[in-house]
Amino acid sequence: MHDSDELDDILNEIRNRQNPHTEDAPPKPEPPQTVDMPLFDQADAPTPAPKDLPENPTLPTEAAEETPAAPAMPEATPTADGREDVYTNVFSGTEETRAEATYTPPTRPLGDDEYPEEEMKKIILTGDRPTGKLHVGHYVGSLKRRVELQNSGEYDDIYIMIADAQALTDNADNPEKVRKNISEVALDYLSCGLDPEKSNLFVQSYVSELTELTFYYSNLVTVSRLKRNPTVKSEIQMRGFNASIPVGFFTYPISQAADITAFKATTVPVGEDQLPMLEQAREIVRSFNTTYDEVLVEPKALLPENEICSRLPGTDGKAKMSKSLGNCIYLSDEPEDIRKKIMSMYTDPDHIRIEDPGKLEGNTVFTYLDAFCKPEYFPEFLPDYQNLDELKAHYTRGGLGDVKVKKFLNKVLQAELAPIRARRKEWEQRIPDVLDILREGSKVAEAKAAETLNDVKASMRINYFDSDQSDM
Repeated sequence: MHDSDELDDILNEIRNRQNPHTEDAPPKPEPPQTVDMPLFDQADAPTPAPKDLPENPTLPTEAAEETPAAPAMPEATPTADGREDVYTNVFSGTEETRAEATYTPPTRPLGDDEYPEEEMKKIILTGDRPTGKLHVGHYVGSLKRRVELQNSGEYDDIYIMIADAQALTDNADNPEKVRKNISEVALDYLSCGLDPEKSNLFVQSYVSELTELTFYYSNLVTVSRLKRNPTVKSEIQMRGFNASIPVGFFTYPISQAADITAFKATTVPVGEDQLPMLEQAREIVRSFNTTYDEVLVEPKALLPENEICSRLPGTDGKAKMSKSLGNCIYLSDEPEDIRKKIMSMYTDPDHIRIEDPGKLEGNTVFTYLDAFCKPEYFPEFLPDYQNLDELKAHYTRGGLGDVKVKKFLNKVLQAELAPIRARRKEWEQRIPDVLDILREGSKVAEAKAAETLNDVKASMRINYFDSDQSDM
């Protein structure tokens, strides 16, 4: 039992708890009304409750007056203790730093066609093996197009490689042959119009990163896949390797993939016979990017616009013009040498007499005319005909001899090759300058390949000693 005084004290304490605003208990101060910078755009800002709103307000009915527009949110103010970099979140009531309080409004995912495309640089990589001087097959198949592309202004970087390391794969016992032909190929490049101010001319073996890339890529290719490459098959048969094929030669599709990807080439001008090689390079790129990270660029082939130019036959009518077969007309040949080779060209074996109808299919002379002849050559060299179609029509119906057609072809080729031969003679007097061009171009190529090699090693996680590798 409690006495009356004690009971009165208990009742007063209960009343004080129910009503804190009494004389015995001073009113509790309201929390500071501090907010951060607006967390939404003003149109989306939540409406703050009025200070005098009762604890349990009556919800408005349909007949109630329209709610006035919410006032703009006040500017952010510092907390009550004066810390200007700390704010109170108006929703959670917790304190946040300025960085924590920053709000990024949610956005919907962009559609596939709405992502801004990163502009990829357009880069060309192409080249030749220095096993001899270049011939007219090289010229119409790639060299002429390279010059056009170089001068088009459409490409950011152009790399022209003298593939001496690749040439050694089937000339290991004769490195002197490769050595002396490096300058020969460079002279042919410059005489055809390749400009070192616009294209990087370089020597493959001076870019050691290519060898290391080849080593890594070799783990992504099977022996059976290399054996199925049609270009490798034909090259092995042509060289008579059989089972004694050198490993370096057998794996040169992998080396070629390293050459292309080292410079992030987007475009590779090739002849039709090199398409299987490029496709294998594309396979290696896809395999690497799937296995590791997407750091390699998948190249595309650029074929000659004239289908005839993609695979010019030899003067003997063989399927391929080859230095080893002795059926080439070289860019550096003298006029008399060109004439002799043309006059001995393979034509239609059944066209024995002038009046006999002749066949165009397989006729090397007309194949060369398709590759080199221009409309302006007819009024100058053969005014009896308006164009090549008229000449072909006369030959097929009979009454036109092979000698006349060959003489016309000789004049056409002399006109095409004369300026190339003249520029070559000029460059032959400047061999030190030619070597300087190759040296400087090789430096540029090496720097670019080093960047790609670093990307490859980082992607493969074998960049062990980089400063940020803390997970070892």
